[in-house]
Amino acid sequence: MLWRLLQCLIKVPRIFFLSFLKALSPFVNIRFIPIRHYRIGHLALDTEIFLRTRPKSKKKRREIDLFLTQRPVNRQLLNMIKRQRPVLESAVLFYSLKACTRDSAHWNELPVHKDEYHALNNQQPQLKFSDEEEARGIKLLSQMGIRPNQSFICFHARDKAFLDSIAPSISREGWHYHDHRDSQIKNYLLAAEHLASQGVFAVRMGAVVNTPLDVTNPKVIDYATHHRSEFGDIYLSAKCKFFLGNNSGICCVPWIFNRPSAAANWIPLCNPPLSKKSIFILKKLWHIEKKRFLTWPEIIENGAFEWSEAQEYEQAGIEVVENTGEEILELGREVNDRIDGRWKSEEEDEHLQERYCALFPPGHKGRNSPARLGVQFLRQNKMLLG
Repeated sequence: MLWRLLQCLIKVPRIFFLSFLKALSPFVNIRFIPIRHYRIGHLALDTEIFLRTRPKSKKKRREIDLFLTQRPVNRQLLNMIKRQRPVLESAVLFYSLKACTRDSAHWNELPVHKDEYHALNNQQPQLKFSDEEEARGIKLLSQMGIRPNQSFICFHARDKAFLDSIAPSISREGWHYHDHRDSQIKNYLLAAEHLASQGVFAVRMGAVVNTPLDVTNPKVIDYATHHRSEFGDIYLSAKCKFFLGNNSGICCVPWIFNRPSAAANWIPLCNPPLSKKSIFILKKLWHIEKKRFLTWPEIIENGAFEWSEAQEYEQAGIEVVENTGEEILELGREVNDRIDGRWKSEEEDEHLQERYCALFPPGHKGRNSPARLGVQFLRQNKMLLG
C-alpha cells in the first residue's frame, strides 16, 4: 500500500527526473543499482560478480554506476564496496529513486550477470582490505591465539538462530520454509578436531548461533560466541585456508576472495556451488513410505532437485537427512589434502563424477558446474546414481 502511494505521489517528479537523465545521456549515463543489502550472501556475491563483469564502455560518454542501499547486514563489506563504487546509503533515497527510475534503463537490479561461473573463476577479487584493516585482522587472529604464519579454516553450520534474530516479530512459522537447509554444528566437529591435529586451527563462524561449542581443544575456536564482529566475518572468510560450511549466505564470502571451500549438507541439487575451488556433498532424501533413500535420478525426475521450501519435502513424505560427522570429516580431509598437494585421484573417482554430472539435462548448471562432489561421498553412495 505504501509503495503504491509513493508511486502516485512521485508520478510527476518521475517524468521530470527521467527527462533530466535523458538530457544528460549524451554526456553521462547514470545507472542506479540497488544492492541486495539484507543478506550477506547476496550483498557479497551479487555485488562482487557485478564488479567483475562491469562493462568497460568504449564510448566517449561517461557511465556512472551509483549503488543504492539501506542499512547493510555487514558494515565491513559495504565499506569495501564503497571503495569500488559510489554508494548512496539512505532508505528515503532508495525508495524515491526506485519509484522514479524503475522500469527504465537507469535502474539495474542485481544480479545483472549472465556468466557468473566465468567471472567467479577466472577473474581476480575486486574487494580488498586496507593496510589498517590488515593490521586489525592480524590483531584479531592474535587474540584467538593464531599467529600470522599459522593456517586456519573457518567452519559454519546454518541454523535457525540468525533468521529468528533479524525479524523477531515474525513467528517461527515465518521462517519454516528454510528449515531443510539447517544442520547441526556438532557434526562438523570431527573435521575440526582432525584438522586441529594436523596443525590447522578451526574457527567456528556465525553471526547468531543456537549454541556455543562444547570443546576443549585450543585449536578449535568458537569465534561466533567469543570474538564475533562484522569485520571478523569478512576478514576470516577471506584469509582462511578453506571454508567448511553449507549453502548459507556466509559461504559466499570466501568465494568472492577466491578461497577454497568444502560445502557439506548441500541442498537442492539444482544449485551447486559456483566456485571451481569447491568440493561439496549433498543432503540425502529419505522417502518415508518407501523406507529408502531416493536416488539422484529419481530426485531429478520428480522435480525435487529444485525444491527450495521445507513444505515441499514434508508434503511429499520426504525426510531431509543431513550429513554425518564422518562424511563431513572425509570432505574436510579431501579439501585439505588437495590444497596441500597430497591428494591422488583414482580413475573410478573421475568416472563417478562424470556419471553424476550426466544426470542433469544438457546446459543445466548441475551438469556444467566447476565444483566437484566429494570423492568418498560418491564412493559410499554409488547406489544413488541409479
